[in-house]
Parts: sequence; C-alpha cells; structure tokens
Amino acid sequence: MNRPENEFLGTMFDTLMGYGENRPWVVTNANHWIYNGTGLSNGSTIPWLVGYEVDRVFNNGYTPSNLVLLSNSPFIEEDTGVNTVHQASIYQAASGAYVFNAATNYWPYLLMGSIPFPQDARVEQMTRNLLNTMISGGGVAVTNTPTNTPTITPSPTPTATQIPGLTFYR
Repeated sequence: MNRPENEFLGTMFDTLMGYGENRPWVVTNANHWIYNGTGLSNGSTIPWLVGYEVDRVFNNGYTPSNLVLLSNSPFIEEDTGVNTVHQASIYQAASGAYVFNAATNYWPYLLMGSIPFPQDARVEQMTRNLLNTMISGGGVAVTNTPTNTPTITPSPTPTATQIPGLTFYR
C-alpha cells in the first residue's frame, strides 16, 4: 500500500498507446535463459510486441537490486513527441520465485496469434522457458517433502443490502 508498483513488478507504467498501435520489442541481455532457443541476439526485434500499455524502469529507489532488463525498446510517443522506452524485466525474489514483467499488453496476442497480431514462435519459446523455470522451482531446490496443510476457515456468506438503485455486499 502506498508504494510504487515497480517494488514488486520491477518496472512500472509509463504510457499508453492507442489499441492496435505497436512498436517492436528490442532485445537486450540476449544471453539470459529466457531467450534460450529463440535465435534472438542483442538488438534483435520482435515486431508488434510492444503496445497499448508500456512500462519502464523508474529510478525511485524501489526497483529490485537484481533486476535484469530483457528489452530496451526506445520510441517517440506520437501524441506528445516525448522520447520514452519500453523495458521488460525479470528478477528473482528472496523467496526464489521469479517475477517477470513483459511490460506490454500484447504478449498474449503474439503468443496465441490474434488478428491482426501474428503468432510469434520466439514469444512462445520465451514463455516456455519462463514457465519451465518457474515449474522447476525457480532456482530454488524443489523437494517432495509434505508440508503442513493449513486449516481453511470458511468466509461468511455475503448478504446483500438493498438501497434503491444500489446493491452492496457485506
């Protein structure tokens, strides 16, 4: 609460584009495992991938110290003429979990292919790399030792309170 989103996500919201407007994803840190099997190198681009919402690093003191940038895609905002940049990121939290921020809303469109967005095998491979790493334990030793199962306390069923024109649940 009352903290910037980059404390958790690594990067945070910078700007919006019109729906369908897009820019190419420009690869940085191509030696990172997320790019394994994609054939991408530093400076390679993935057309269409950056769009609608654009996130970037902010130097506000909340960015995780082990953040790795995966893209660095400069562009000029058409409406304002302001230079900005799209920056996707990943870092490993103290828990061992990976936190990935594609920093764009168009990732799923290129993952599955959605008119007018073409499916991109490189985005599919990056997603596969990410999920396989997360499933394997995210860099933390995975054990099959049973853990204590917490007792689940059911929540009370909400009851509706009717006020003319409005319904509230408590």
